[in-house]
Amino acid sequence: MRLFRPEFCVGVAVLLSFLSLTILMLSSAPNSNREAAATGIARSLQVRTWERDSQAVASSPALLALDSRLESMERHLQELRGPSYAYPQYPAYGPPAMGASQGQMDALVQQMREAFAKSTKENQVAPQHQDYWGGWEEPTTTTPVWQGQIKELREAVERLSHQTDDRFSSLMQPGKAKGEVLEGLCALQMVGRFNALPFLQCDGPDFDPLWRELRVISAAHRQDVMTTAMQLLSSAASKGAEAASSAGLAARHAAQKAREHTEAAVVARKEQYLEVKQYLGALKERVDVNVLRDAGFGRKGRFLRGAKVEALERFVSLSKPIRARVMLALRESTKDAALSDPDMWICVRERTGRLIDLFWDDLTLYLESMVFDAKEQLLNRAADHKVLAEMGSEPMCCTPSWFRAKLLYNYLPFDFSIFGQIKSPLFLLLTLLSITPMFGIRVAFFTIILICIVAGRPPDEYQLVTFILMFKGAQFLSSGVLMACVAAVKYYMCVKADGHHTCDTEGPGVSQDLVTSSVDFFGSCFLVWIAFLLLPCSRSFGGTRDLVEDPESAAVGSGCCEDYDKKRGGRLTGLLGYDLCCFLLSCALIYGLTMVDLASTNHADLQRAATDKDLLLSDLQRWQFRSRVFFGRILYGLLSFPFMVFQLPVLSGILTHTIPTGYNSQGLCVPYLLRPMPDAEGDDGAE
Repeated sequence: MRLFRPEFCVGVAVLLSFLSLTILMLSSAPNSNREAAATGIARSLQVRTWERDSQAVASSPALLALDSRLESMERHLQELRGPSYAYPQYPAYGPPAMGASQGQMDALVQQMREAFAKSTKENQVAPQHQDYWGGWEEPTTTTPVWQGQIKELREAVERLSHQTDDRFSSLMQPGKAKGEVLEGLCALQMVGRFNALPFLQCDGPDFDPLWRELRVISAAHRQDVMTTAMQLLSSAASKGAEAASSAGLAARHAAQKAREHTEAAVVARKEQYLEVKQYLGALKERVDVNVLRDAGFGRKGRFLRGAKVEALERFVSLSKPIRARVMLALRESTKDAALSDPDMWICVRERTGRLIDLFWDDLTLYLESMVFDAKEQLLNRAADHKVLAEMGSEPMCCTPSWFRAKLLYNYLPFDFSIFGQIKSPLFLLLTLLSITPMFGIRVAFFTIILICIVAGRPPDEYQLVTFILMFKGAQFLSSGVLMACVAAVKYYMCVKADGHHTCDTEGPGVSQDLVTSSVDFFGSCFLVWIAFLLLPCSRSFGGTRDLVEDPESAAVGSGCCEDYDKKRGGRLTGLLGYDLCCFLLSCALIYGLTMVDLASTNHADLQRAATDKDLLLSDLQRWQFRSRVFFGRILYGLLSFPFMVFQLPVLSGILTHTIPTGYNSQGLCVPYLLRPMPDAEGDDGAE
């Protein structure tokens, strides 16, 4: 809260105006009657039927009006003593000059009130009479004692005015706090407030000399008040000038510092420029700049590289129709060569031609994707191996995510081929588990692999296809080839030379548990179909080995199955139908052998053997049933051979329309990209 606020200054100015009006009234002592005294000074005297005397005659109403003015002035003085003009920001100093004149001012007020009371009792006022014209007659008597009392009262008011002016001056002094700046004072506002007072606006030819004298005195007092206000404004301006001078000095100092810093930076840059210029001069003396420019260095080299990139892109775009015509010509020539036999059956001819067309469409798509990837590699837009290896966050040790990342990176890495994988003992151990048909180990191992792949949310299309092909390929090798070899060896060992045999104890499949054999047999079909049903919900993380982030693909990755597509998997749908037929054929083989064996052993017909439940349940405990399940698993494994064709490197991409991917050490599925070749110098140093 500041002392010199606009409302405070206006209040003090109004107080001084009332004091000035009181002094003027006492010094002039205008002649009036009851109505003139009641209406106040603002009323003009229109009826002038007498000549006013130079000595004023006071009446009781005039004294009462003057007493009310003094009471109003006293209230204003009491307001100056109130808490609204306290100094909360400077409690140590207190209000300036508050206690010095307080007792004197109270004594003066009390003296004035006693003088008014005495004059009211002693003064005798003559009655007034109204004339014919409605005017007022001049009083006929005067009291000499009144003039002396008026003089004493005037002196008392003057002393009170001086005390009030001193108090006002003390209140207008600036605070003692260091750096205080007067705020809120405006010269135009102060002058406007003073000019708006009513008693300063009495002017015109109809006013008598008494009122003109009042106007002159009021104008003089107004000039004093304006002078005081201008002094306050001058003090505030001087303090503002000092503050502005200090701010200007600080600004000039800061500008000087900035100029010096800039000059130092310019000098340093100039020294660096001169040093570089010296190096360039020495380089030009030893090297032919034109040869370097022609070789692709500098601005011209960047322009040439940009032109090469643009030319390569245009070349690839222009060569697409040519490639399409070449592929069409090769397809027709291949069909003519395959269907040139005149004795070929019509059904075989139609099927063969249709198969060639389908295969050629897949081959065309595969070649286009390979050309696009080759173009990206030449334009250096392909992903970097280091970037792919560092993608994702490292999982916490010994957590399920950590085991998943280690398992997938060692079994399905993104940067190792089969030649690099066989160097890892862990990969060899995992491969051994994947081809172990006994005790359901193979099915359990691939179940864990499928769970880890699906945990990627969503799973990768290539990884699901690879899982199906690898699982069926492992089934062909383990349940088909390996178990067939084991069955042949065991059958050879259990049949003796004298015609006896020990096949009930040493025969093929006799020593295996029926539960684990059933898990391997049924799991080989169900697990593949689970992976196949997940294909429409998968995504392709291979792309063109470009790491440009796609917001739509990112949004799809956060859901469960938001990008459903039945076309994923390519030609794998027909192959899964073939697998189901093979499974049903193996089950039919086991069931047929069981019926034939039961009918021959119990001397019953096939219908009774098929409907007798007790007979069927009793056969489950015999060694012959375990042997039949063993041979059914062999048949199912051998019929999985077509999946091995799909697992070949080139045919896998052609028939499944997938792009290879792999997992990095963080367990994230990324495009497949082999590690860069090591430098020859590094290899020589290592050797």
